[in-house]
Amino acid sequence: MQVTRSKLAYGTCSRQLGAIKLAYAFPALILVFSAVPVFSKKSLPAIISFFGILLVLVIWTRLNQKKELEAEEALATAAANKAHIRHSYAPAQAVTLVSEQLPSELLNTVLPVWQNHVLTVKSQTENAVIQLINSFGSLIQQFDEAGFSSKASGENSDKHQATINLINLCQQDLEPVIAHLEQMIDSKGELLDAIKTLAESVADLKDMAHSVGVIAAQTNLLAINASIEAARAGAHGRGFAVVAGEVRRLSLISGETGKTIGERVTQINEVVKSTLKTAQKANEQDRKVMQQSGKVVKEVLGHVQSLGDAAEEMRSRGEVIRNDVENLLVTLQYQDRVSQILDVLDRDIGKLLKTMAEQIPMPSTAEWMADLETYYTMHDQHSSHVQARGTPSQSASKDDEITFF
Repeated sequence: MQVTRSKLAYGTCSRQLGAIKLAYAFPALILVFSAVPVFSKKSLPAIISFFGILLVLVIWTRLNQKKELEAEEALATAAANKAHIRHSYAPAQAVTLVSEQLPSELLNTVLPVWQNHVLTVKSQTENAVIQLINSFGSLIQQFDEAGFSSKASGENSDKHQATINLINLCQQDLEPVIAHLEQMIDSKGELLDAIKTLAESVADLKDMAHSVGVIAAQTNLLAINASIEAARAGAHGRGFAVVAGEVRRLSLISGETGKTIGERVTQINEVVKSTLKTAQKANEQDRKVMQQSGKVVKEVLGHVQSLGDAAEEMRSRGEVIRNDVENLLVTLQYQDRVSQILDVLDRDIGKLLKTMAEQIPMPSTAEWMADLETYYTMHDQHSSHVQARGTPSQSASKDDEITFF
């Protein structure tokens, strides 16, 4: 309608401008015909008439110039409106022409193919998503069997705490063993010190035996001197000689006894020294064994602690992975959204195909779009509908009537 009006306005302005330009020709003819008598007779009335006609023509020309300018402006405005309307309605006209030129045979052939493609996409998407859901469901089941279930987090925590308590109990039980080993080594050290003291005492006994031998030798020498003096005294020294003989005999016995004691003390000293050496060697070996045992026990406890920490970290990472898999399962619900969109599209294509096949009168665009909108169930569908039409949708504003996924 607007294009037709624009064409009419443009044609009217063009005709008016042509009429104004044609009007310039009539005064020129009048001027030519009026000039012929003037130049042929050269009379005063003819000259006055000629200049009067010339003045009228000048006034006429001025008026026509003003009308010509107005007509040109109107023609330019009409041309601009025509170009604007033509530019605005070019896509709509193209769509109208294409829709008018599309044969019904083409639509009857293409629409079933589109419908089959939509159903194929829907079927393949559903199958692929179902396989993914089954695979991820199997992963979650394996996580649950491995003890990474979020429902069993309290039980897993109790098990982990029990493991920690067991490790602490082992550590508490092993630490006294190490302490007892250290005490045993210390007691052996005390025994070793006692043996050292005994060895020193035996050495003192040897010195004492030597001293006894020296005293016996001195006593024997004294007894010999006493016998010599008793012999010089004669009869008066016989009693003293007997005493000197007994003293000498005792000194000899004492010397033999001291010698025997010295020999025994020497033997005991050798035994003590050998025992001391063996005890020292055994003490060093026991201390090394104890140190090695303590080191091994501490390493074992450290490994057990590391194992407990690794198990806790593995449990934490397993829970994180399980949560990620659950999030993936939630994300895979996009298939339901796609399926709903494809269902609406399949229904609309089927409706159009049925309308054309049964030659049912086509409804208006507004009625068709309104009917299509009634089958939307998601906000995305309403948004796409609004973007395509460029007008607000009443159903899109009713969030409480839309099912979100």
